[in-house]
Amino acid sequence: MIEYFPYHRKLLKKKIVKELLNYFDQEQLEPGTMVGNNKDQIEEVKQAYNGNFADPYPNKMVWNALDLDDGFAWRTLPKSTEPPMLSRSEVGHFYHPHHDSPFLGDYSTTILLNDDYEGGEFQLRVGGEIKNYRLKSGEAITYPTGMDHCVRPVTKGERKALILWTKSDVSNPFLREISSLAQKASLIIRDEKERKGINPYLYPEGIEDASNDPHFLLNKIITIIARAES
Repeated sequence: MIEYFPYHRKLLKKKIVKELLNYFDQEQLEPGTMVGNNKDQIEEVKQAYNGNFADPYPNKMVWNALDLDDGFAWRTLPKSTEPPMLSRSEVGHFYHPHHDSPFLGDYSTTILLNDDYEGGEFQLRVGGEIKNYRLKSGEAITYPTGMDHCVRPVTKGERKALILWTKSDVSNPFLREISSLAQKASLIIRDEKERKGINPYLYPEGIEDASNDPHFLLNKIITIIARAES
């Protein structure tokens, strides 16, 4: 399902970004320097200030935005998303190439809160090709945790970002792809019905009517896969 990722889009409205930045700037973040395992040759692999929101309200603002993001929903089939980790990178700070642990979740999401800095490009290996992303304020990028990625050194200003990890409701990657495609198709049919003024969840003739409706059948496939995973 790699062709659906990375998923780069505008996620947060300006008003929400402004509120989140106010909370962000009040937090006392801890130095996040980390070193490699080789004791004979210690290598710095990460340098930034990390932490979490002390108040749960900004977490809910981010989760609410994800709940309204259909593209995020059908791609990840989210079961749970961790509270965002705050990351502030000053001049010279970076994240060396790495891939997130599967214990964190199935998908990683980076959200940029500001774009008034230089350097700090988000870099991903996509299908063997290296791509650099310069995210704007309020934009997000979601990708599988196994994707190689890094953040290049900040050269001017400060980079303020939120990082989240999401566990999918379907653990088997092959079943997840089937379920994701069914979810996407279901959303397309739902939107088309709503454009025509039809409630996609009502079936006037009862079960027989529903059994011949592709929207109903696609959602039944999604439910069957979820049950098979439970």
